[in-house]
Amino acid sequence: MRGARRAGLLADNTYELHHVIPQFMTGWARGRAVVLTREQHLRYHVILDDVLRAQGMPVMRDGERAWRNWFVRNPEHWHDVRAALVESIDRFEQDTGINMLGDLLTEMSRQGFALTR
Repeated sequence: MRGARRAGLLADNTYELHHVIPQFMTGWARGRAVVLTREQHLRYHVILDDVLRAQGMPVMRDGERAWRNWFVRNPEHWHDVRAALVESIDRFEQDTGINMLGDLLTEMSRQGFALTR
């Protein structure tokens, strides 16, 4: 896939795997993934970063270490993280018509993504 990404005109039509709980947010490397075009994948991450930034949370470029530290400093705010992920999925669906909510909820449950905290 990486080679096709660099293929100029074909780049936006390249399919990529998107982890519904992003790895930089401590999602599992083998967690549930959906197939998006490169353009859709990039669009989702712009939306997610906007939602996270508005909530005062680390964004994608801050990386996994920033998220681990944020979770340690803010253990009572897991519900805010879940809400941010759901909001980003909702906004992405409004923008593209692609619904990933079921995938997100399934994966949050599977990973034990603080659903009971």
